[in-house]
Amino acid sequence: MSISIYHSFGNVSQTYGNNSLSIYWPNNSTYYTMTLADGGYTVPDINYAIQQFCVVNGLYMMDSTGKNVYFVECVTNSNRYAVQLNFYTIPTTSQASSLGYTLPSSASWSLSASSSLTPTITFSSAFGKLFGFGGGTYPAASPLTSNVQLVSPMTPDIATVNSLIFRSNIIQTQYNIPNDVLYSIPLSVSYGSMITVNGNGVNQFVEVANNRYDQVELLICDQTGINTLNVMDTDCVIVLSLRKKQMATTAVAGHR
Repeated sequence: MSISIYHSFGNVSQTYGNNSLSIYWPNNSTYYTMTLADGGYTVPDINYAIQQFCVVNGLYMMDSTGKNVYFVECVTNSNRYAVQLNFYTIPTTSQASSLGYTLPSSASWSLSASSSLTPTITFSSAFGKLFGFGGGTYPAASPLTSNVQLVSPMTPDIATVNSLIFRSNIIQTQYNIPNDVLYSIPLSVSYGSMITVNGNGVNQFVEVANNRYDQVELLICDQTGINTLNVMDTDCVIVLSLRKKQMATTAVAGHR
């Protein structure tokens, strides 16, 4: 079996249930739900998406130079092999004045005269797995009046897909679960790169189920063998090798 296919199946999707989170904004007591489009994301990509979401919803401020100031961010912490969630307090009216911060015209909230509060985010366990967190609200305690930095307690699993399993309607074997597995390969290239497998000389043949077929169907799944992958770039070549089944022979030894 030879395969040439682009790594165009993302790690974030509605299928995985890891494509949304909500931001609680304490200055107007409102939850804002953000949904990521299906695709391949790194931690910086998700952080950028959060920032863009904040811009669209007016959940930011501007400093004296016109630069945007955000109050929620996610960054990689390479020293800890972790993802770090950072939360910053929204300044009071007097604090904002001294810092030179102003509200954008799109803001539907106002600064507090007395309380400097911190936003929170809430996500499912499936989303949290990307960052190495369990599902829940972070920071857990609310209301908060100080900056908070949280380092993921578990290893981030940002690479949702780490191998490909090819299943086919013509396969039925007693050695695999599911029993229609044709081939499997590890995912060792970055998102957008070409996956190339040359099976010359190392083909692993599996038995074709006895039946009549008018077409061969291939299903590409992740390492679970259950979740079907949405291949966004269909420019691919898959070559199957077929051979006639070799009947087993039995050698008979005799004595004189």
